[in-house]
Amino acid sequence: MKNLKARITSAVAVPLFLCSAIADAATCESVVQEIKNWYNDTRSECGIDPAVDCSGVMLRATHRWDEKTGNPEKVPPPTDPLKYYVWNPSPDSVKSGGVSVSWMRADRIAYKDPGVSSDNGIIFTPRQFVNDREKKLNVYCAFPIDAWTNFRTQRGCLDSSLTNETEASCQALGITDAAGWTQHFNGLSANSNIDRHKKQCAFDMSKKMTRAQRTEAFKEFISARQSIADTVDAVNTQTELRVVTWEKDKAPVAAFFYSLVAGKKAAMKNQFDYYQQTGVWVPVVKLDFPQNANSKANFSCEAGAQHRDLPRPITKTSPAGYIQSATWFQRDDDPHLGKGLWSLSIIPTAHARTIGSDETEAMYAELLRKYGDDPRWSGDKYGGGMRRQLVCHLTGDKNGNPIRNKPYFNLEPVRPDATHQQSLAEGCNVWPAVPYL
Repeated sequence: MKNLKARITSAVAVPLFLCSAIADAATCESVVQEIKNWYNDTRSECGIDPAVDCSGVMLRATHRWDEKTGNPEKVPPPTDPLKYYVWNPSPDSVKSGGVSVSWMRADRIAYKDPGVSSDNGIIFTPRQFVNDREKKLNVYCAFPIDAWTNFRTQRGCLDSSLTNETEASCQALGITDAAGWTQHFNGLSANSNIDRHKKQCAFDMSKKMTRAQRTEAFKEFISARQSIADTVDAVNTQTELRVVTWEKDKAPVAAFFYSLVAGKKAAMKNQFDYYQQTGVWVPVVKLDFPQNANSKANFSCEAGAQHRDLPRPITKTSPAGYIQSATWFQRDDDPHLGKGLWSLSIIPTAHARTIGSDETEAMYAELLRKYGDDPRWSGDKYGGGMRRQLVCHLTGDKNGNPIRNKPYFNLEPVRPDATHQQSLAEGCNVWPAVPYL
């Protein structure tokens, strides 16, 4: 047994079963092709439903809860009331009943960045391509340009507390087409474009409308946006749809994206968190925004953009499970990394000690799902080498004895990723510690 400075049992509420595959073994490239198909599909309707249900790219610019404060190794993990994962509604959205997203498409529905001073975010799967009914997003209203909806009533669609006027839906004002909206928008009494944004009306798409009315309203939303597409205001400002707030972990996430190199780290952290919380792998995609109405967005997979310490696709799993228990403790005996080193001491199940390479990913997935949300694992010092250490313990030997037969495996999150050969040569204890992200 290693020297212990503290031994703390991690309490987690995670199911003991695992997903049998990661997002049906989707690849970044295959998801990007789907996104490109949605983006380039410029139909006016999806059968009898609005065009947003099967075409265009719905996205949300995001900021991580720990963007400014960091996520240090704290014991126990911080219980920050503002902590929420980016794919879930914010506390304000839960309160209002609506979430803001934007929507772009190849037919001059364009803007040059995600908005809200962000360089990363989420791309959602259109409603008609989502099998789980609980994950189908419901568009409640559509603004051709950002409308400061956090200060509006009725899920963010109606009256604004920032103006003296009383805002209503376009239909309630007798505005039913793009020409009417454009006349309304340009005629608003405002000292600036931002003031005009706050006073504009939205096309109502709530359930009180018939399907035909909702479909027609979104057609006019598209035409209204296209009518202002060449203005500096539109190029600089995203569209805004308000969707009904969804339940925790029920967003139809297709991918996480980054638009600038500075946002890549956050997108990769979100990818890691999303797998840890849901067991679903989705890719990180580079999104180059169009810089004017006549240029197109580009979606791509860049080398090194996928979080390397996530499980590979799972080809085989067992109901016997792989992790009997695991305990956090601090080591004081590492010759290279010094004292106070957080280590996760794992006791594998009897089955786990017999597995071949075809079950390695299932074992790692179970470990990640149960313990990866702890800041001692996923905090700022995380080195990205937990999977490599586990593989080394399953395949290596020490003095002719298989390491897998040890009573417990000690894995340190600060250790970096390495080649399998290097990990074996260093007794599964690769150093020096270098933060991964």
